[in-house]
Amino acid sequence: MQTLVATSGTRAVAKPAPAVRTSARLVYLLSFVSGATALIYEITWAKMLALTFGSTTLSAAAVIAGFMGGMGIGAWLYPWIGRRTHRPLLVYGALELGIATSTALLTTTFYALPALFAAASDAIGSGSSLVALRFVVIFLLLLVPAMLMGATFPALCAVLIRTRQSVDHHLGMIYGVNTIGAAAGVLLAGLMLIERIGLKASVGVANALNLAVAISALLLLRTSLGSAGKRETKSSETAIPTQLPRWITGTVLLGSGFATLGYEIVWFRASRYLFGNSTYALTTVLFVFLAGLGVGSMLLRRTTRRASAERDLMLCQCAIAVLSVVAMGVLMLVLRSESMREHVSIFSQTVKGRPWWWRLTLQAGVATAVMFPAALFMGLSFPLASRLFLGDVRKLGERVGGAYLLANLGSILGSVLGAVLLLPVFGTLGGTKVLALTSVSMAALIAWTMRQQMQRVRLPLAAAMGIVIVAVIVYPHSLRLDGDLASHEADYAIDYVEEGDLATVQVLTSKDRPDKKAMAIDGYPIGLSAAFVGDTVHRKQLLLAHLPMVLDTRIRHTLNVGLGSASTLHALASYPQLETLDCVEINEAVVRASRFFEEASVLEDPRTRITIDDAVHYLLRSRQSYDLIVSDGKQQISFSGNAVLLCREFYRYSLSRMSGHGLFVQWIPTAILSSDFQIHLRTACDVFPHVNVFYFAPGFPTASGSAIMVGSREPLSGRPRMTEERYRASRAGTDLTGYIIDHPEALLAHWIGSKAEFQQVLGEGPLNTWDHLLLEYSAYKGTMKEWYLARFDNLRVLLEAANLAGASAANSVDLHGSPFWSSTRLIHHAFLESFRGKLDNARLLAERATTTNPDDRDARAVAGYFQQLEAAVQKRSPIP
Repeated sequence: MQTLVATSGTRAVAKPAPAVRTSARLVYLLSFVSGATALIYEITWAKMLALTFGSTTLSAAAVIAGFMGGMGIGAWLYPWIGRRTHRPLLVYGALELGIATSTALLTTTFYALPALFAAASDAIGSGSSLVALRFVVIFLLLLVPAMLMGATFPALCAVLIRTRQSVDHHLGMIYGVNTIGAAAGVLLAGLMLIERIGLKASVGVANALNLAVAISALLLLRTSLGSAGKRETKSSETAIPTQLPRWITGTVLLGSGFATLGYEIVWFRASRYLFGNSTYALTTVLFVFLAGLGVGSMLLRRTTRRASAERDLMLCQCAIAVLSVVAMGVLMLVLRSESMREHVSIFSQTVKGRPWWWRLTLQAGVATAVMFPAALFMGLSFPLASRLFLGDVRKLGERVGGAYLLANLGSILGSVLGAVLLLPVFGTLGGTKVLALTSVSMAALIAWTMRQQMQRVRLPLAAAMGIVIVAVIVYPHSLRLDGDLASHEADYAIDYVEEGDLATVQVLTSKDRPDKKAMAIDGYPIGLSAAFVGDTVHRKQLLLAHLPMVLDTRIRHTLNVGLGSASTLHALASYPQLETLDCVEINEAVVRASRFFEEASVLEDPRTRITIDDAVHYLLRSRQSYDLIVSDGKQQISFSGNAVLLCREFYRYSLSRMSGHGLFVQWIPTAILSSDFQIHLRTACDVFPHVNVFYFAPGFPTASGSAIMVGSREPLSGRPRMTEERYRASRAGTDLTGYIIDHPEALLAHWIGSKAEFQQVLGEGPLNTWDHLLLEYSAYKGTMKEWYLARFDNLRVLLEAANLAGASAANSVDLHGSPFWSSTRLIHHAFLESFRGKLDNARLLAERATTTNPDDRDARAVAGYFQQLEAAVQKRSPIP
């Protein structure tokens, strides 16, 4: 390293020799790969641990806290190792080897955690004690590998940094390249590895990369870098004079870490208003944010050529504050402009119709324009403050590790407060205001400390404070969200909106009919009031409640996974024989929003018990046995968060909580990609001893039908059924008559097939498992046209199973000889023909259904509609 810096007097600095530049680039490459593996571990482990500790925001914050805390401690403890050897490259190689080994062992441990957690659930308790346990257990689990990862940063600094000039040359580069590597790791994990090979195999790839880095570091020991720590340097070469007290610089490091994680959390939420909550969209946003941090850190080399690092640090904080409020202002303007939303929002039909890669590129471009400038200065802030905190290069390991620890402690604070305070209390815009005030306050603190030497920066500081104050006064509390109901904006008013820690919940009310209400989460409708008679979503809310009650009258204890508008729970409450009505809802804001619906009266029913928790986590901990578990299988281009409720582990946990005659009932939309539809059914067949599927055709050919999957331990045949008299007297008769299902046989006749038929039709193929959540990614890749056309293929799969079952299959639901059985089959085939565009065949089949069963009102209605539709097409008049 002797040629790294050559001085002439006190100012001239020679360029590094070519061999030294090459060695430094190799170290940067190691830092890049190390950063990539760290983010692969963080992303995969967060998903793995959610199987045990749930997918709540606090659980995610616990993973971030454990990861960042361990890395900070590791960096802080590095001097304890560094003082015992003068070969930091050897230490770095050993650390990378330790990372590969410890992460491989820890990943294996993660898969044993659910069983251990379930066994100890009785002693764990709930509430604050459970939250505390999550943090402690996750912190201890991640401590060793996270400490090893954290120690690599000061180790690499010790390899290259020997003098004040080399601090300026390498400190920002090492951190910046490492952060850009982390951004690459996000893309690698989020867009490729996890989707293609699953979580465990992705960790294996990261292990291999760590081993490669370790071997490379050990090979570099033969170069001049191998003895980097042995050279003695003069104090004149190592001193970094600063006029800021170390406690001021430490405060800035802590505050910057807090603000950076806070901005990340708030901007993640804000990005959903344009991009939805798909994994692809969030991966893109995180990549842009980390890339901005990395590039900003690499600017340290240029920044230190200026006269005052203290002034630059203050200006950096001013820039962060101003650019963050400007970014949110731009986003606010985009969301308020209908024409701009039409071209960039995932909720617009124009964007939904584009290929997935086009949408992803668009989102990356918008995220870069909005977030990248502020992230650039956030990235510069850390190495700039660390340089001032360092003071003397001879204390490199101690001071760099301490700076890293302070920044990470701030990050932990930002992740926790972001989850429990910034979003729930202040919202996206309010949270940005708080963080901007934090940034400008740190700038003011630096200026106050340097008030006699910083006359020239008073104007920039005053301008930054003025801009932030104006934003605080002028900006509203939250951003405007126009989701899938945006096309009906003129017809609906927003009665309620809450930016909770998990999602933004809205209640929209029709301006013409106050009883017509809809609930949306992150812009996606999840529940409708009873006034939406005829809508597919409202119909399935009722079917999920009434179908199982008709199938088995022994049901006494029920569990609803998700509350929504409370329509399903309200329908179940109409059955007096039910003793308990449990509901697990992950988002407390949904419970508050549900009270705007008349159906929320069920919350006052003494049998109703609402638990705020993740469904998988609840089933893992619960000891309650249920006769009925109801789940909703939503899938949508902009809404992929429900993939965990369609996976093998969720089905297994549900089965373990079901009584001997218990039923698991889940809605499967048919307007989803054909591959997703088949994976969904195949996964259910892999878990439940008995699987039966019911299909309810759409109210009109351009709509989508609904499949209801019923899983159980015992077959459906032979169960005590609801009689026709009880059906007509119950809420089932009242609710479903609006959908022309006025007889229990008319309801059960929608049975399509059982597990045996579907296994034969579907064959061998991929499953949706926690380790490999295929449905989390595939939904985003389809266009609205592909989703619409997939109805044909999905109905074909259903009817193939029905044909395999044959006429004798009516015995599976005790409908042998029922006329409803034959007429319903004909209606299903009629809709298949209509999807093919053969309206004359569809009409003939529907008319045949009415002849087969004159009492089938549904058949008569469908036949009449097909007649009108065919006539309209022939006359080229508007479709009815």
